[in-house]
Amino acid sequence: MTQASVAEVVGALRPCYLRARRGDKTRILDEFVALTGYHRKAAIRVLRNGRKPKGGDCRGRPRMYTRDVKAALLQVWEAYGRICSKHRSPF
Repeated sequence: MTQASVAEVVGALRPCYLRARRGDKTRILDEFVALTGYHRKAAIRVLRNGRKPKGGDCRGRPRMYTRDVKAALLQVWEAYGRICSKHRSPF
């Protein structure tokens, strides 16, 4: 099943899932898992919160060096053959 078709199924089932009582939610969830192959907990998250677009968030450590700093370090490397703390301190 393609991601577009999963998105269509989520769009169709999500309003029903949100309004349903517990027993009906179980039935809807079972059908969704059988149809899409999602893990049950992932299916609960998708039906409760909707599909979230990927990308856009920058996780992890921020970049240490910008392009300008990398270019300057490369010039120092080419000039001296190595970068020691004496040459690195201005950056």
